[in-house]
Amino acid sequence: MLNRYPTVDDLVPVARRRLPRFSLDYLEHGAAAETLVEANRAFFNQISITPRYLRDVSDIDTTTRLFDRDYAQPFGIAPIGLGGMIWPGADGLLADAARRADIAYVLSTVGTASIETAAANSAGQLWFQLYSPRDEGMRRDLLARAQAADIDVLCLTVDAPSRARRERPLRSGFSMTGNVTLRTLSQAMICPRWALELSRAGFPSFDNFQPYFDSSHSREQQVKFVGDQLARQVTPQEFAEIRQLWPGKLLVKGILHAKDAEQVLALGADGIVVSNHGGRQTDGAPTSIDALQRIRQHVGPDQLLILDSGVRCGLDVFRAMAVGADFVLIGRAFYYGMAALGEAGASHVIDILNDELTQTMRQMGVTRTEQIKQCDVDLDKNKN
Repeated sequence: MLNRYPTVDDLVPVARRRLPRFSLDYLEHGAAAETLVEANRAFFNQISITPRYLRDVSDIDTTTRLFDRDYAQPFGIAPIGLGGMIWPGADGLLADAARRADIAYVLSTVGTASIETAAANSAGQLWFQLYSPRDEGMRRDLLARAQAADIDVLCLTVDAPSRARRERPLRSGFSMTGNVTLRTLSQAMICPRWALELSRAGFPSFDNFQPYFDSSHSREQQVKFVGDQLARQVTPQEFAEIRQLWPGKLLVKGILHAKDAEQVLALGADGIVVSNHGGRQTDGAPTSIDALQRIRQHVGPDQLLILDSGVRCGLDVFRAMAVGADFVLIGRAFYYGMAALGEAGASHVIDILNDELTQTMRQMGVTRTEQIKQCDVDLDKNKN
């Protein structure tokens, strides 16, 4: 498989042929003019690392220690809401792939598998990404369910104070309600594999919210209910309450400003996920990797920083760690893999990333992930 599809970019054209247009646009879209989606990717090319030679690199170990446990890789699978709308059954496939590869998988609050189902499939690899609901009772119940499922890491997302303006999915007919129109039906009909997988997996829904829906709610009412609960800003007081309720590790996802990083760490966060939501929330924010460097300089070397947004290959993982990340989350690449190769796709993407990262470590003269931050890095912002 690595010979036929040696990079994630080799999977992209295959995935684009197999996905209905509305699913593809939902996967690839960004907010407004979508310039930040491209900027996230382009910034990595501005980072160069000087190799060191005359070193023994015969034994490469990508194991990464995080929260008193070892993961096989310094990267995990990022949360994407409504993943089952992109590729049917996506959350279950990702949980299975993460379990087999011994990497972290972050389930979204608005994923299409419940906390309980994903936790059973992932066998200890699962993190939970929380969009904090407006309703306090629902918030407490989601936290209790995650704790009961033996989830140790909570990712509280704070960068969605309002619904994003995402024009491209709207133009292609994407709807969270699942309403079938002539346009969406025609798109699905020319993608038979996607349609077959949908018939097997069933139409995706907000599985984590099923206990909170009224039995009489239509799908449109369910979508409105979820949107009304989640499109809001988390306050410092609410964060403090969540910190008190959550006994495990607490990450704050969506931080881009050094002062915000300082604030949430002071309030008790165990680490920060530096993220611009993959360019999906606003088009005017800085790239995540640029923000990461500024936050690292501000908070010092000992605070846990995880990078999310724009990562597509093992070299990107290496570059992110070289400029200050302790760990990396990757989202879209795994959906390209599933769309291109079905059930085997997520595992193949892990293999690609591992192969690229291992080769990069060997080429740069490092044998352990903790050595990557010691590399000599140059940043050329005029380089595309």
